[in-house]
Amino acid sequence: MRLEKRQVSAWLCAIFAVASSQAADTTWVASWGSSPLEGKIVIPGVPPDKIPPSPILSGTVRYRLPLSQGGTRLILRLTNEANKEPLTVGAVTVGIPGAGVAVRAATIRKVTFGGQSSLTLPGGTPAVSDPVDLSTNSADAVIVSIFLPNPTECPLGQRGLQEVILDARDATQVPTLEGAVPTNARTLVSAILVASTPDAKTIVAYGDSITDGGITDTQDVRGWPGHLARRLMRERGQVHFAVANEGIGGNRLLSDIIGLSALARFDRDVLSLPNVTHLVLLEGINDIGFPNLPDNLNSAPPVEAKALIAAYRQIIGRAHQHDIKVIGGTLLPYKRAMYYSEAGEQTRQAVNEWIRSGGEFDAVVDFDRALRDPAEPNNLSAAYDSGDHLHPSDAGYKAMSKAFNLGVFSGSK
Repeated sequence: MRLEKRQVSAWLCAIFAVASSQAADTTWVASWGSSPLEGKIVIPGVPPDKIPPSPILSGTVRYRLPLSQGGTRLILRLTNEANKEPLTVGAVTVGIPGAGVAVRAATIRKVTFGGQSSLTLPGGTPAVSDPVDLSTNSADAVIVSIFLPNPTECPLGQRGLQEVILDARDATQVPTLEGAVPTNARTLVSAILVASTPDAKTIVAYGDSITDGGITDTQDVRGWPGHLARRLMRERGQVHFAVANEGIGGNRLLSDIIGLSALARFDRDVLSLPNVTHLVLLEGINDIGFPNLPDNLNSAPPVEAKALIAAYRQIIGRAHQHDIKVIGGTLLPYKRAMYYSEAGEQTRQAVNEWIRSGGEFDAVVDFDRALRDPAEPNNLSAAYDSGDHLHPSDAGYKAMSKAFNLGVFSGSK
């Protein structure tokens, strides 16, 4: 009997040693990010009757979500953080895509939350899934299918993402959704975490529509953060960087209009993510521009450069408390955009001068210099202008990714 106890003891020790070794060899990173947004939104400068209605979804909604980093397992984070009413989810699956939003049958995995396949998220809360055994590759996508048994109001969606809805039934385990129709709703998946190698790190891209990928026709590459992730894979493959895109179209640094302000959502959208070592901050142009719109929501006064600089300092300080390095992005030219003004341009110039020379960011990426027209520096270059003189085109997003000195990511905590 003593021999058997010794054998059992040795066997348990071996199991614990293997488990500890596997844990030591694994680092979780945020391979996908999407900042939560309330269902009903106000778009400054657009009359309420001209804003498309918020999508009401029920049945199976399926997303094709591009990953910036692969891994051996993954965790889904669902969101109801921006809404007050409960959100009921009947079932969730994840798998490897075939063409479009089809999923390879053999890769479909049920996703559970505390061992349960369905859940209700109270208003203002997220839900983190149990780990799912599914191997993924960097720059690939995953298919996430969510069954919504009740009509659910969702905010308008991101450009460049493939998503469909099949009304009325749970088809989360069906490889191809026959009869599904395209929809344009912001994803209910706020993060996909992957179990990667010990040297893996998360970079958070933090900003407004220019970060979110507001104008894009490139699927599986969302805005400049998507292009940055691919460039890091190609040129710095020895370090495994995930890039989480936490941009919100219309977002501001200082006030809540579309989504919580950058100051208010910092803990939720940055600090809640695992192994964040770097934050790229590009925000402030909406603070400068929106007060110049004819409707001037809430009669907002013009924003001064010193107010934006104070907000940058707050974000830098809060990030540094968590050993996160902050890279400041200069604000892009916006002359001829819908809310341009000469006074706003002076503010942009003052802010950019501080970003470049203030010495408070850990590094600077000069998006302004990379995308401006050399002959008319207050304008976006025609080669990078999507047409609205504010948002870059896909070529512009790629140019933004090339503006980085990748050496800024080599020093990490």
